[in-house]
Amino acid sequence: MRLKAGCIVIVIAASVSFSAAACDPETGERRQMIFLEAGDKVVEYWEMVPADIKPVELPSGRKVGVSIAPATPHKYLENVSSGRFSPELVEIRLYDLAGEEPVETHMSWGGANSVQGFGDFTLNLLKPVCYQAEFKSVSG
Repeated sequence: MRLKAGCIVIVIAASVSFSAAACDPETGERRQMIFLEAGDKVVEYWEMVPADIKPVELPSGRKVGVSIAPATPHKYLENVSSGRFSPELVEIRLYDLAGEEPVETHMSWGGANSVQGFGDFTLNLLKPVCYQAEFKSVSG
């Protein structure tokens, strides 16, 4: 139990520090960050490059590829009947990297800010909202 709580603290601390890095202070550009956890530890973290396959070796020795890409406008139109607003989505593709060429093993949709479990590993997806501070003079 103590190990799991320590892992949660590490992920939260990493998420908070990467929240600042994932929000460009000059442009306000939001960046998708991915944290891959396996065996109660963060194995890898990276900034999304749309549709690139990120190779990761799990503690078990298994080599997987992870590809995250933003949802297209068409994907949001599929759910328009559920209301005007929808969570921001990303496309998640997993690959087996054991052979010479990547083999796609999974495709799903998830929230840009969500936790996605895949048996022996978990993806923590983080895309912060960037707030633009406005400075106004106060006269009194």
